[in-house]
Amino acid sequence: MGVRVGFGAGFYDRYLSDYQGNTVSLAVPPQYFDQPIWPVEDFDVKVDQVLTTSPGGAVIEDN
Repeated sequence: MGVRVGFGAGFYDRYLSDYQGNTVSLAVPPQYFDQPIWPVEDFDVKVDQVLTTSPGGAVIEDN
Protein backbone atom coordinates (compact mmCIF):
# COMPACT_ATOMS: atom_id res chain seq x y z
CA MET A 1 0.00 0.00 0.00
CA GLY A 2 1.11 3.57 -0.58
CA VAL A 3 2.57 2.85 -4.02
CA ARG A 4 1.90 5.59 -6.53
CA VAL A 5 1.65 5.41 -10.29
CA GLY A 6 2.47 8.40 -12.43
CA PHE A 7 3.81 9.65 -15.69
CA GLY A 8 6.16 12.36 -14.41
CA ALA A 9 9.44 10.67 -15.41
CA GLY A 10 10.34 10.05 -11.76
CA PHE A 11 9.93 13.68 -10.62
CA TYR A 12 8.03 12.85 -7.41
CA ASP A 13 10.22 9.83 -6.63
CA ARG A 14 13.33 12.03 -6.80
CA TYR A 15 11.67 14.68 -4.65
CA LEU A 16 10.29 12.22 -2.08
CA SER A 17 13.57 10.32 -1.77
CA ASP A 18 15.06 13.39 0.00
CA TYR A 19 11.87 14.56 1.75
CA GLN A 20 11.94 14.04 5.53
CA GLY A 21 8.30 14.87 6.42
CA ASN A 22 5.13 12.80 6.38
CA THR A 23 3.59 12.14 2.98
CA VAL A 24 -0.11 11.89 2.18
CA SER A 25 -1.73 11.05 -1.13
CA LEU A 26 -5.35 11.79 -2.05
CA ALA A 27 -7.21 9.20 -4.12
CA VAL A 28 -10.81 8.91 -5.26
CA PRO A 29 -12.19 5.33 -5.21
CA PRO A 30 -11.37 4.52 -8.88
CA GLN A 31 -7.73 5.46 -8.16
CA TYR A 32 -7.36 3.30 -5.03
CA PHE A 33 -6.17 -0.31 -5.17
CA ASP A 34 -5.39 -2.60 -2.20
CA GLN A 35 -2.52 -4.04 -4.23
CA PRO A 36 -0.93 -2.35 -7.26
CA ILE A 37 -1.85 -3.82 -10.63
CA TRP A 38 1.07 -2.00 -12.28
CA PRO A 39 4.79 -2.74 -12.10
CA VAL A 40 6.49 -1.37 -8.97
CA GLU A 41 10.13 -0.40 -9.42
CA ASP A 42 12.90 -0.30 -6.80
CA PHE A 43 13.08 3.50 -7.06
CA ASP A 44 9.32 3.99 -6.44
CA VAL A 45 8.84 5.85 -3.14
CA LYS A 46 5.77 4.91 -1.09
CA VAL A 47 3.67 7.55 0.63
CA ASP A 48 2.98 7.26 4.37
CA GLN A 49 -0.80 7.62 4.17
CA VAL A 50 -3.52 7.41 1.54
CA LEU A 51 -6.64 9.49 2.10
CA THR A 52 -9.68 8.32 0.15
CA THR A 53 -13.45 8.27 0.43
CA SER A 54 -15.77 5.39 0.94
CA PRO A 55 -19.57 5.14 1.17
CA GLY A 56 -19.25 5.61 4.95
CA GLY A 57 -17.01 8.68 4.78
CA ALA A 58 -13.29 9.42 4.80
CA VAL A 59 -10.82 6.58 5.24
CA ILE A 60 -7.14 6.97 6.02
CA GLU A 61 -4.91 4.00 5.28
CA ASP A 62 -1.50 3.99 6.99
CA ASN A 63 1.40 2.53 5.07
